[in-house]
Amino acid sequence: MKNAFLRFIVFVFIAVFGIKPNVYPQSEPVLYVCESYGVNGEVGVSDRFTSGTITVMVKCDNELGLSQVNIQLNKYNNLTEKFEFFKKIPFNVDPTMKYIFFEDENLFFDAPGIYRIFLLNENDKTVTSGLVEIIEEFNYGNKLYFCEDYLQKEEINVSDKFTTGRLTVMVKTKDKLYDEDVALKLEQINDNGTKKYLKTIDFNIPVGDYFFFKHKDLGFSKPGKYRVTLLGKDGTAICFGDVTIVP
Repeated sequence: MKNAFLRFIVFVFIAVFGIKPNVYPQSEPVLYVCESYGVNGEVGVSDRFTSGTITVMVKCDNELGLSQVNIQLNKYNNLTEKFEFFKKIPFNVDPTMKYIFFEDENLFFDAPGIYRIFLLNENDKTVTSGLVEIIEEFNYGNKLYFCEDYLQKEEINVSDKFTTGRLTVMVKTKDKLYDEDVALKLEQINDNGTKKYLKTIDFNIPVGDYFFFKHKDLGFSKPGKYRVTLLGKDGTAICFGDVTIVP
């Protein structure tokens, strides 16, 4: 129940405040996040990352008029249900800039959670802010993927894109999996990156490191993007994969 509540909290905050990829200049400053900024521009814009260093982007139609600023990070506390101060990193910028990237070794996240990122002016007033989710890097060499069917020890038409209907889920694990009672959790991924829970399907599997999952309810009847997560007997996520369903 506690894990379900925490997932609900994550869902609400991302749904309400989530940072959208492909952010374009606006009359008011907008803050979003990417993996890095290189010679070809932004790399890997998203609102969800695994642990590591991120790059903070700020865009505006007009000159920002800022010189001494801070990027402040607050982390959401699931117990108090409030954001708490995490760290603050100072930067110097050109007041004429309309488009800024902030990179620093201190923009590093080593723990999963929801973080609010603020751009503060020299008086510590908020210029703009956004949210980012740091997720556990729980695949650990495990792989979940999809095919049309598994027949006579052969994967038929492996892909990440299918038409509506049933499909087969394949899993390869780095080490042998000893959880005999597992489940597949199905979620729909919305346009803003949030996920809607659909169903959980229970399975009983032998000890091993290579599995196929087929079930009459394992499929999708509507076009869209979906996530399938393999859960262990205690509900812990083992690995996940995303699939796109087309008409």
